[in-house]
Amino acid sequence: MSNPEDPNNNIPPQDDGPMLPPGQSSSAPLNREPDANSNSENGAQANPQNMGQNEENADKNLNLENSLTTDQNSSIQNANSNQTEKIYEMQWDCPQCGTKKLLGKTHRFCPACGNPQDPTKRYFPTEEEKVAVQDHKFVGADRICGYCNAANSAVTGYCTQCGGPMDGTEQVKLAHETPEPSAPEPEKKSMRAGLKWGLIGGAAAIIGFCGVFMFWTKTVQLEVTSQKWVRTIDIEQKRAVSDSSWCPAPSGAYNITQQREQNGTEQVADGQTCRTVNKDRGDGTFSQSQECSTKYKSVPVYDQKCYYTIDRWVVQRTLTSEGTAMMPVTWPSVPYLQSGNSLGSQREGTRTETYIVNYKVDDGSDNSCKYKSDNLWKAQTVGSKWQGEMGVLSSSIDCDELQKL
Repeated sequence: MSNPEDPNNNIPPQDDGPMLPPGQSSSAPLNREPDANSNSENGAQANPQNMGQNEENADKNLNLENSLTTDQNSSIQNANSNQTEKIYEMQWDCPQCGTKKLLGKTHRFCPACGNPQDPTKRYFPTEEEKVAVQDHKFVGADRICGYCNAANSAVTGYCTQCGGPMDGTEQVKLAHETPEPSAPEPEKKSMRAGLKWGLIGGAAAIIGFCGVFMFWTKTVQLEVTSQKWVRTIDIEQKRAVSDSSWCPAPSGAYNITQQREQNGTEQVADGQTCRTVNKDRGDGTFSQSQECSTKYKSVPVYDQKCYYTIDRWVVQRTLTSEGTAMMPVTWPSVPYLQSGNSLGSQREGTRTETYIVNYKVDDGSDNSCKYKSDNLWKAQTVGSKWQGEMGVLSSSIDCDELQKL
């Protein structure tokens, strides 16, 4: 007859009562599975020499369970009262006889060979193989006996396997919290993922390599071959121009029209993304719960846009004056301008000045520097020699750090 609690139907689930190793009758002494609610947790053989000690240890174990600290009780009550979690049995494989998929809470000993469970070998079952735990009282993660390495209930004062004291013993190591197992992806997809990351890594290496070369410089010697200066003055005129902006329109605008247009996007909630999480509780069972986070989507944001005409100063033309170091540096002559603030009026706009030095580099190439003032420009007379840093790839000169030779 199949057991509904065991999807493999090959190892019957057991309760927390005694379990007999193979070849041992019910009348023979045996090691027992600890029961958190029992006052007889002791795996030692029931012979006349140690029966009294076993009963004393069992009483102490019961007293320990009844004397849990407030914090421990609070933590355990929270675990037992969480209605959003479902509890299932962990699995383990017997290293002695090779029996697989034994139940973490039910099978404290291998039912095939009697080998004790190694709590460090527990693992999460697949979704199809998980076995639900009914009415299980959680009292904390198991603890490891320091003498025989057997797993014992958190409230056990003396090891149920060898009788050793459990004071100061360590808690079992928990299996890593993990999402619900999923079917392995096809090999082709894995190859595509590997290729994708390979391309990303290669691109990053190329970018890093180029970045090094972008800032790689070399020391060069320069000889000044010529000097040049350029000065400009913009002439602006007031004109009626068409423009647009988000409403309201700016002061002075006229012929205003409006229309509704998209003005960016915003993130709005769009349901939830959930995943199933398994969490080892350390006593041969694990909890399974849903972790959900809000997912968002971008939606367009609309606003009123104004289209209008407005009077503005715009560049009508640019006056230019230029020459060499042998010529006086002057601004271009400004003709008569129709001043005022009405349409068609004119005025001077932005003035700019640029000072250029041309060089012959010691590698035979030509190069130049541009300055916004004539301070450095004046010192670099034709025929003078200078030393500075030049980019290996960009060929740009660090013009402000030139040293005269």
